[in-house]
Formats: sequence, C-alpha cells, structure tokens
Amino acid sequence: MARVGEKEQNGDVESLNGVLKRDLVQQLLLRGSREFESHEAYRAWLAEVLERRNATRGARLEEERARLRAQYEHAFGKPAGKSTRDRLVRALAARGTAPAQATTSTPTTPTRSPRPTKARDPRLPKAGATLQRVFKGKTYEVVVEHDGFRHAGKHRKSLTAIAREVTGYPAISGPLFWGLTKPAGEPKATKPATPEPAKAPAKKRGRPISAKRKE
Repeated sequence: MARVGEKEQNGDVESLNGVLKRDLVQQLLLRGSREFESHEAYRAWLAEVLERRNATRGARLEEERARLRAQYEHAFGKPAGKSTRDRLVRALAARGTAPAQATTSTPTTPTRSPRPTKARDPRLPKAGATLQRVFKGKTYEVVVEHDGFRHAGKHRKSLTAIAREVTGYPAISGPLFWGLTKPAGEPKATKPATPEPAKAPAKKRGRPISAKRKE
C-alpha cells in the first residue's frame, strides 16, 4: 500500500510524470509547431490532449471508485457520498483499513534466469596447450585457458578476436587462422584402403585319379 507523504513513495508519481511529458513531446511533434498564439490556446490544446489520454481510463477509474465506496461504507457504516477518490483513500488509511489496491499495486521486479553455460568447442585442445601460427614471418602463440585464451599477456574470450588483432583483418575466422578448421574445399583425409587377403583357389571336387601300375 502506498504511504502518503513519504519521500520513498514518489517513484510511481515521477514515472507517470515522465510518461506524460514524453506524450506531450510526441503530440507537439505531430502538431508541427511548439508556438501558440496565447496562453489560452496552449491551455485549450493541453486540455484536449489530456482528455484524449483519460478517455480510456474513465471506466477503470469508476470501477476503482465503486470498490472504495463499498469499502468505506463497510468501515464507517454510512454512504461515501460524493467524496473523491483521494478523500476515500485518506479516510480508509486513517481508519486503519487498507484501501482497495486497483491501480496502486507495486510491480514486482522480474528475476533474470541465469544464462546457460556455453559448451566448450570440441576442436580446442585441453587447457594449458599452446597454439602456434606463423604470419608474415613472425610466430604467434596462444595459450588455451579454461575460460578463454591468453595472447601477449592479455586474456581474450575468442580466437577470432586474437586473429583480428594479429592480422588486422576484420573478417577472419579464428579457428581457421589457428589451424583448428580446414579451409573450405580442402579434401578431408581418408584412411588408406586395407587390401583384402587373397583367397585360396577353390578345390575341385570329384574322384581322385590314381596312377597306373607299371606292368
């Protein structure tokens, strides 16, 4: 419940004022000019803008007033009469009865779900390993760490960032530069075919021929 008169309760009011100011700026842009013929012309334009804004809130305001009147009659045992919303809220607060929370509820701050942990690239070697690359006659080294990479004494989140720093090329693949990925179109290494063992010739079936006796 909002506590009237306490400084820490002004956030909702200031937020609504900010929304109203932004809406007025938009209406002035649609009008095409910030100049008015007189103060009366400005007040008439402002009243028209506010009337259009409040047209959609009339039904909700009347619904809230009906709840406050019913709560007032229950607390004091008499009709509320023509009391305004603010008077009804103050009377119920002084009585110790919480007014109906129709439009003064404090929004809860949504909690952020933790970000999913990014899976480690299976192409990377274990932490502590060193990647080397020779570029324009100079050798560059990168040490693989658990949460990134270390190059020239500085921690980096990706190999692509290091490759851009080394080459100066904005569009370059880090895994390709450091040899973890083969260029497109390069044939993949295939295992040599294992020669099949030679099969023994099939034996002919039939009655064996016996040698003739010498006479």
